[in-house]
Amino acid sequence: MDPIVTPAGIDLSPATVLGAVLVGVLVGLIGVAARGGLMALLDELAADVRAIGARLIATVLRRRPNLPQTPWFCVSCRSSNVPSASVCYSCGAERAVAEAPVPAAEPPAGPSAGTTMRRG
Repeated sequence: MDPIVTPAGIDLSPATVLGAVLVGVLVGLIGVAARGGLMALLDELAADVRAIGARLIATVLRRRPNLPQTPWFCVSCRSSNVPSASVCYSCGAERAVAEAPVPAAEPPAGPSAGTTMRRG
């Protein structure tokens, strides 16, 4: 039979307490390092999965040339719709009636764009 441990039987010498603290700190540091490594591994895995998904989608779209590959924009509500949609997801307008040309990319505005000078 195992002996019962009582508070009087616990060794609370400074060396034992210091040893317990050091072991606790060491285990904590190992846990933090393991967690950081695991998080980095999961981030890399997620990036790889996204890249594989993007390549897979591009391959499927290349093999189906009759599908439009750019989104279309609704004139009435200005929503961007997926290429295969025949009606606007937002307002329900038919694509043949509501399709707007794809907006051209514009260079970004300078740092002072949209600000006004105040006199005071």
